[in-house]
Amino acid sequence: MKLRADALTVRYPGGTTAALDAVSLTLQPGEIVGVVGPNGSGKSTLLRALLGLLPLHAGTVDLDGRAIATWSRRELAEVVGALPQREESTFPLTVLESVLLGRWSRLGPVAPVADADHAAVAATLRRCDVSGLEDRRVDTLSGGEWQRVRVARALVASPRLLLLDEPTAALDVGHEMEMFELLRRLATEGTRRARHHTPTQPCRPLRRSPDPPRPWTHGRRGSAARGPARGRGLRRLRLAGRRHLVV
Repeated sequence: MKLRADALTVRYPGGTTAALDAVSLTLQPGEIVGVVGPNGSGKSTLLRALLGLLPLHAGTVDLDGRAIATWSRRELAEVVGALPQREESTFPLTVLESVLLGRWSRLGPVAPVADADHAAVAATLRRCDVSGLEDRRVDTLSGGEWQRVRVARALVASPRLLLLDEPTAALDVGHEMEMFELLRRLATEGTRRARHHTPTQPCRPLRRSPDPPRPWTHGRRGSAARGPARGRGLRRLRLAGRRHLVV
């Protein structure tokens, strides 16, 4: 499954400049792409545009060669796991109920929960280190526990693509590193993902990566330019006139 964005431009009402200005990006199978940048530079806007949640002033987004606007929300939910930056729980759901919501595209609106669904939830809770919290109400969780539950919900349907907006927000250093290792394993298993990260220490996930550093180059405006063809290198992506380091 391949995700491709070409010359994306997004403008918000009342804004004097484009939130995204002719951004192009291609995600290949098994690839990890992290967008790092300051607040307000368009990282969340990029992820929302890739999901088809924002009207585009210009440009296109294609998933597997098909325009993102032609995918129904249920079709997208079957293949894409998404984690929004902000979320408040409206109903007093338990952790189990919240993560089960991630299976809705496979269950349908009234289908009973099967043993396979419970098994998938249990396995995902273990992967995200929140097993044992199934009966806790989500409004009683700490910020880090709630974040790991939300990541589990994004993973539980075994998506082929993950779009995660600050997946390590509110996590302690140990769980932050575990999250990066989990995402790396998922890429090896075949799930491709894009994430954006506003580091508490500059580019810490890049420095802690077990892979050796690779050269990176300057990208032209509105593009993501790859480094030398010796592997997936670091790139610079320009959003809203600011350059971001991408891996």
